[in-house]
Amino acid sequence: MGKCIQETSIGDKKIFIFEHHHHALIPWASIKREKPDEELWLFSMDHHKDIIEPFTHYCYYNPSVTRQKLMTDLDYLNPDSIVSALPKLRNDEQIRTALQMGIFKKALILSHDNSSDMPQSVQETERLAKWSSCDREYMRSVAEGDYQITPSAQRDYEPADICIPPFQPEGECEWGDDFDNLVLEDTFLKEKLMVLSRMCKGVISEKGILAKHYILDIDLDYFHTLEALAPKSCEIFINLVRNAEAITIAEEPVCVEMYRSDGKATSQLLKERLLKLLTNIIRQ
Repeated sequence: MGKCIQETSIGDKKIFIFEHHHHALIPWASIKREKPDEELWLFSMDHHKDIIEPFTHYCYYNPSVTRQKLMTDLDYLNPDSIVSALPKLRNDEQIRTALQMGIFKKALILSHDNSSDMPQSVQETERLAKWSSCDREYMRSVAEGDYQITPSAQRDYEPADICIPPFQPEGECEWGDDFDNLVLEDTFLKEKLMVLSRMCKGVISEKGILAKHYILDIDLDYFHTLEALAPKSCEIFINLVRNAEAITIAEEPVCVEMYRSDGKATSQLLKERLLKLLTNIIRQ
């Protein structure tokens, strides 16, 4: 598997742990190689979206090298090609790399960084078009306070290979703006999965049941507090864990240090608490 990957198991669930998130390509490819004809999806929980194009940074500093050539050299059936590519990739490029390699069919992402629907809903596209064209009827309805943005539960979306719901709760919510402790709670995740369900045409339910084979991917910087890993009600997360083909965990200690809000969370402590939570879920 490689020196940079720690592989373990909880029950029959394989867990892969690594420091830098783009190293996830090694276990992702390994899992895909086991069943190359099986459609595989990714469900990722992260502070960042991590959807930069492959080799963006490397090609910027090495303009004589093309992304197309680098991608042509990558093959998930050839583990050495992935190991060779890792020094040329960064920890925000792994998802599009995996999609373009054919490891995943689709990626569903929960990210603190996302403020609006991705892909943009049909209704929002139409609204912005009316705004930019100064549609007279639309402008009148806005001025008179009659226009209402379509609620997320009623939006429609075109097919996309990457789906990310807004991270901020829609409208007023019971916990206000401070929800760092709640990112695994059912009250928080239900709204995200409702949007993802519309983006994916019902493939994922609001209870966290994904009707596809998938890898659950977790970056520890998703958790800004230690308390976030002691959820009071987490049936959605339980379903995501139990039904995953495998779980990959990125430690990213520098990012954890940057985004922790309780002054206590470290990558090591978060990893210990996450593994304890996963153990309790899987062995119940």
